[in-house]
Formats: sequence, structure tokens, C-alpha cells
Amino acid sequence: MEKELNGQKYKVIHILRDGTVLDSIKGHMIGVNEKTETFYRMLANLDDEELDRLERLGKERVKNESLQSVPE
Repeated sequence: MEKELNGQKYKVIHILRDGTVLDSIKGHMIGVNEKTETFYRMLANLDDEELDRLERLGKERVKNESLQSVPE
């Protein structure tokens, strides 16, 4: 996944324990351990309505970022 922040371009890659390199971890299960447990607990406390709202916000943000990157 490529991102631009403050005029700098960044590419985010994910390297799995087995050496597999991914551009995105969408759809991959992240194991529960001491580093991820807090996130999973927070996620479990969100109700479906809140999850839907967060998904809509994410899609709107992506749409806005795409519109900003189109030259006029």
C-alpha cells in the first residue's frame, strides 16, 4: 500500500513470520498475543452500528484522498 504524507511517499509492506511479503493484510488473521490483545478487546466492544460507521468513514477518507490526488 502506498501513502503520501506531507509530500513524502511511503510504501507499507507487511512481512509475515514465514517470510511472505504482502502489500495488505486485509483478510489475514492476526494472532492474539500481548501486543494485539488490547486492540482485539477494543474491537470486541464495538457494536455493529459503530463498526458500520467506522467502515463508512474509512471509505469516505479513501474517496477524499483519491479526489485530492487528481490533478486539476
